Amino acid sequence: MERQTLGHFLFRLFGEGWLDGRSSFILEAMPHKGHQPRSSTAKLFRSLRGRFWVDQQDHQIVKVEAEVIDTISVGLFLVRVAKGSLGTLELTQVGDGVWLPDRLQVSASARLGLLKALRIEQTVHYSRYRSVPADARTIYPAEGRDARSAGLNQFAKAISP
Repeated sequence: MERQTLGHFLFRLFGEGWLDGRSSFILEAMPHKGHQPRSSTAKLFRSLRGRFWVDQQDHQIVKVEAEVIDTISVGLFLVRVAKGSLGTLELTQVGDGVWLPDRLQVSASARLGLLKALRIEQTVHYSRYRSVPADARTIYPAEGRDARSAGLNQFAKAISP
């Protein structure tokens, strides 16, 4: 299949499959060998390979798998994430066109400094999503603590009987 370049990765159609009873395209993302990242954070992408499941009906990413294909080092010897570490994020449809996290699973080996080795096996399940009123206001940190408190107080007054 033809490959498309999107910055740090080359994408190709890997196949089709089913996820939770819905048909999906499966895309594979490999590091773009010729790409020169400009930031130290972007350099991390050279060590990752991914797969994306895209819902054929909604065109929404519904699952992402990322694998460390080359050891990732942050700082001189501060943190090293081992080759073979894996992360998976699955999303679920909770409303008309709204997809939110369902499950996050991480299986990783890391080293902190020169002494501490870690093995991480963690699964997080998300649940009990609730809808919010259409007129609910998002409060951003830049608005400051007083604005946030005032906004929450207004919201509490508005929904009180």
